[in-house]
Amino acid sequence: MRNARRFVLNALVLTCASLLMRTVGVSFNAYVSNKIGAAGMGLYSLIMSVYIFAVTFSTSGVSLASTRLVAEALGRGNKNEARAAMRRCITYSLCFGCAGCLLLFTFSSYIGTCLLADARTVPSLRLLALSMPPISLSSALG
Repeated sequence: MRNARRFVLNALVLTCASLLMRTVGVSFNAYVSNKIGAAGMGLYSLIMSVYIFAVTFSTSGVSLASTRLVAEALGRGNKNEARAAMRRCITYSLCFGCAGCLLLFTFSSYIGTCLLADARTVPSLRLLALSMPPISLSSALG
């Protein structure tokens, strides 16, 4: 009975936290929409679709790989192997993060002018490209 009560309490806490986070997200989107207008929201949507694809490429499963490799090594009681696995995951994530940064930065003018058909997206894509290595690294460390 105690486990059932704990389960219900944890479910209630998660539900409240989820509702709060969604409320904050909707409020932030409404605030941004009021500040930048419909045209700005359109540009934001265009930029974010490319950015999310680049983040997906840059992180490319490193979170799952690092979790599994380190958990397996620690499960065997081998801390040195866990450290080595983490070093390899960090190297992998930095390689893919830098590759994503380089690709997005290099092709941002082509993506902005030809694919998105709006040259105003190019500076934003270039700026967001610089966030790829830290995002990828945080994915490995998470």
